[in-house]
Amino acid sequence: MVGMQRYFLEADARIAPDRFRVAGEDAHHVLRVLRMRQGDRFGIVSEGETYEVEIVDVQEDEVIVHVIAQMASASEPPFAVTLVQGLPKGERLDELLMHGTEVGVTQFVIFEGVRSVARWDEKKRTAKLERCQRIVKEAAEQSQRNVVPRVAYAPDLASALQQSAGYLIAPYEVQGQGLPPLKLALRQLNEKRDRLLAEGIRLVIGPEGGLDGAEVQAIQAQEGQLVTLGARILRTETAGVVTVAQLLYELESER
Repeated sequence: MVGMQRYFLEADARIAPDRFRVAGEDAHHVLRVLRMRQGDRFGIVSEGETYEVEIVDVQEDEVIVHVIAQMASASEPPFAVTLVQGLPKGERLDELLMHGTEVGVTQFVIFEGVRSVARWDEKKRTAKLERCQRIVKEAAEQSQRNVVPRVAYAPDLASALQQSAGYLIAPYEVQGQGLPPLKLALRQLNEKRDRLLAEGIRLVIGPEGGLDGAEVQAIQAQEGQLVTLGARILRTETAGVVTVAQLLYELESER
């Protein structure tokens, strides 16, 4: 099913043991964007299972599909990866949500950092989170994921750390700190693989202005590992994606 369009369906979309109803925005995409018709095939994910399906009936605003085969999939990381991201401004959040989903993030926790330029108005927060969730759903479908990452909000880093779990790593680029490179930290982490598989890993990325002293102390209070990403300074929307990609490259190879 490589390259085949994929959609995530809720449990109530199953109308028979081997049939599903595709409705709403997904049906619109199937019928109006991809212009699929009876007999065309695509992929669906429902309750963690992946299927190849074929269209057997087309109605005005929904599609009925029949299961052709259940598909094996190994597209998910062997451990949970949470990206604790300082809120960036403009479209940078869209970019990091999309690309973070593509490389394997399983949860995003967006926090308003001390140095965040952008702020979320409380009245618009729910709508913004819903938009973020749509972005990661579309990215998960495009990248053949088996799960849609969850997007959560926290008013500050301390709250973000409280609502997430796992081994904690935070890139922190300050001259003269003598911090270990990320690659070394990951090699050391591989020696604690049982803990990694059980608890997962958290990566903290600051907003455009970086992490402030109190936020660094909050990370250290949870025995977090401060690391450097190297000689070049990355944008906030790039740093998390690069870090996750390197992390999974180093640690997934041991599967």
